[in-house]
Amino acid sequence: MGLPHTPPQVSGVGAPQGTLEGDAFSAALRDSLDAFISPLHERLSFLETALGASRRSRRRRRRLSSSSSDGEYSGGDGGRHVPRRAVARALGRDLEGNPHRRLPEKIIPADDRYAGTLDCVSYALATTDVRYDRTMAHGLGRLLKDVSATFGRDAEWDGTPALGVLEFLNHFVKAGNDNDVSEGRALYLLPEFTKGDLKRELCTIMSSLQRGRSGEVSSYMELVNWLLHIYADEQSLSDKDALFHGASQEDGEAENDFYVRLRGLRRFCGSIHTEGQMKSRHMQGLGWEIRADVREHNNGNMTMDLLLQYAQRKGDVCSRRHE
Repeated sequence: MGLPHTPPQVSGVGAPQGTLEGDAFSAALRDSLDAFISPLHERLSFLETALGASRRSRRRRRRLSSSSSDGEYSGGDGGRHVPRRAVARALGRDLEGNPHRRLPEKIIPADDRYAGTLDCVSYALATTDVRYDRTMAHGLGRLLKDVSATFGRDAEWDGTPALGVLEFLNHFVKAGNDNDVSEGRALYLLPEFTKGDLKRELCTIMSSLQRGRSGEVSSYMELVNWLLHIYADEQSLSDKDALFHGASQEDGEAENDFYVRLRGLRRFCGSIHTEGQMKSRHMQGLGWEIRADVREHNNGNMTMDLLLQYAQRKGDVCSRRHE
């Protein structure tokens, strides 16, 4: 009979030797990890506290800035104080510096035919950016030369005739778009193409960036609307329209000269008449001997230039016949 098997004894628990060694290793590993990670937790907590304080500080500064928006603004021109609202309006932007485009109240004529002609939006530029500040002013001289090459310095307008404002604005829009002029710059460019009393009056009604003056007009669209209100009244426009539709060739007037006169009447009406209406009005206004031949020769595809050439040849034939 053999001796009874006695299991190995371990102090206290009766657990195997290998199990206790593994537990001891795990405990030591946890202590090492805690010693390594604890400083990281402290640093993260410090960063979160600092970021929170920074955010609170920024919010406090914004509140202070907002509460003082009705106060004084000190520009970078020798400490001279200028009202913040005046500067913001002169720049065409709000106090936070975000540009925004304001459209003035439209002129609503009694005759719908003139609605587009008297609407300032009809003379908007392709680049509607309204931003303008002192840094942008430095390049205004060069831009003025470029626009002048298209507009023509001899085309400066003095406010007469009154309805000439429509042709003036159309010319400026074309020159501005050809040179990629923004509405922010156009506010200060357009007066450079006026002269006399009109130019002096514009200086008194416009906002001044240098003087910090908030004027009656503080954007390009407001300036256009002001010009339309002053110079393009509906009754004058209606009178010119009536002259256009009643125009006829005068005695001794060449067919080409009649067309030039008709085109001038069209411009004074704000070019509301289409090329088709121009062609029809020209044919109807010709002398009776020429009118019938021109109508018979005309077809829908004939350009105005070809029609004018044919009418001029027929007119020359009639003139020689009556000599």
